[in-house]
Amino acid sequence: PMAPFARHFRSADGRPLGAIREDGLHLRDDARGALPPRVAAPWPPLEAATSVDDAVQLVAVHPALRPEDLLRLAGLAEDGAPRCRGLLLDLYHSGTASTRDADRHRHALTPAIARCVQAGVLVFGTPTHGAHAGGTVYASTRALLDAGLRTLPAMTREAAAAKLMWLLGRHPDDAGAVAEAMGRDLRGEVFEPPQGW
Repeated sequence: PMAPFARHFRSADGRPLGAIREDGLHLRDDARGALPPRVAAPWPPLEAATSVDDAVQLVAVHPALRPEDLLRLAGLAEDGAPRCRGLLLDLYHSGTASTRDADRHRHALTPAIARCVQAGVLVFGTPTHGAHAGGTVYASTRALLDAGLRTLPAMTREAAAAKLMWLLGRHPDDAGAVAEAMGRDLRGEVFEPPQGW
């Protein structure tokens, strides 16, 4: 009999690539050629994570996001220690966010980022394109970096959030070690961006 979730194992052409049965995964004979060859990972064997720090906020930047919203998410709206240890900003596709106030509307995130950093919250942004490699960036990205935003190499925001939680749990008292490791490929989470990305 097929496993209850096997119906989700489908391919783009409508024919199942295989089936998940009690005795394991069974691929179609012609599906094996479509799979990439196995490459031995250059990393040591995986270890179970025994301590993960979930005091991380993943925040999607949008036009209505105000600096006080960011401070509230970090737990800095009230006086006292932040409830958040890591803040991951999902920036606009160009690696930017609002850095200026317009008319009577306060939307510049740079003062809030600076306050978070001063309170000991690690603030990362993704994507930051050329900023991680020291390339040319928009003026608004430069303002975010000047406020204390740290850049990341190309990785998904989900990978960045999981990595940050794992590193904060592994190095609870060493923000420098966390920041340094966030900039390196630890388990294949960093990908080579396509040309022009």
